[in-house]
Amino acid sequence: MADECDTCSENRAKDWAGNWLTLGGLWAVPGAAMLAASLLDPLSRAVIWIAMLVWMGMACFLNARRCSRTHCRITAPFFFVMAALVGGYAAGMLPLGRHGWSILGGVTLSGFVLLWWGSEHAWGRFLRSRGTVPSGNSKHS
Repeated sequence: MADECDTCSENRAKDWAGNWLTLGGLWAVPGAAMLAASLLDPLSRAVIWIAMLVWMGMACFLNARRCSRTHCRITAPFFFVMAALVGGYAAGMLPLGRHGWSILGGVTLSGFVLLWWGSEHAWGRFLRSRGTVPSGNSKHS
């Protein structure tokens, strides 16, 4: 059986999410910072969460451009949307009640995991170059 794409070995070499050191620095450390910020006052928590979500979103965006990692194309905008929702909640514009931080944290974590696993389960770890359809997906525009 052939690889899921012609350049998968090249993509794997460029993939930040495929290297434990960059995976930790770009996603695990910011996630841990968000968890630690849960102990802070709401304004400090909001600033840290927004900064870390934007950081992780940019890391996904850049990684998708580097190696065509499937989930990064989806999780990048997801992290940016979550940063906006955190800002909205912190500014009092998003009525989530007293459990808003738990809701936002839960949606961020579960959404990230589901988007990562689901997208790569459906389309493979790396998407082919533009204009091609991954094997098994015969949808055409």
